[in-house]
Amino acid sequence: MQFVRHLGHGGNGVAAAFRFPDPGPNGERRYLVAKSNHTVNGDIYISWERGHTMRFRNAMHIVQLEQPAPLVNRRRSERIRARTPGHPDGSWPNHIADVNNILFLEYLPRGSLHKALCTMQSRQMVVPNRALWHMFHCRKLMSSTIN
Repeated sequence: MQFVRHLGHGGNGVAAAFRFPDPGPNGERRYLVAKSNHTVNGDIYISWERGHTMRFRNAMHIVQLEQPAPLVNRRRSERIRARTPGHPDGSWPNHIADVNNILFLEYLPRGSLHKALCTMQSRQMVVPNRALWHMFHCRKLMSSTIN
């Protein structure tokens, strides 16, 4: 992965955008957001957020979890590679790479749903009722599972 840019930071941690070095199936580059929490109980908060995000898997207007590409062990010597923990193919397992306390999310370069709704409102665009009811229903499900 290659670092693209810093997206934000706060009292609980940081978020940054990364790009996969190899292009995707249609020649397009894949991006993801790595979010980490640096508080004392950061692992608990990341685990909690991962659980809530997984409940809305495949919801089209909610940011989805991503699976990062395997981290490659770049040691050149076969002898040294054999001594270091990792898979035979040269990738590092998650518990050794220490990525379990990082939340990987899809990257939305054009902004958030809130930004889109505000833009539509400022331009006085009409949104079909069917789309609004779909978003409302999903939002209702989200608030009922969080409480």
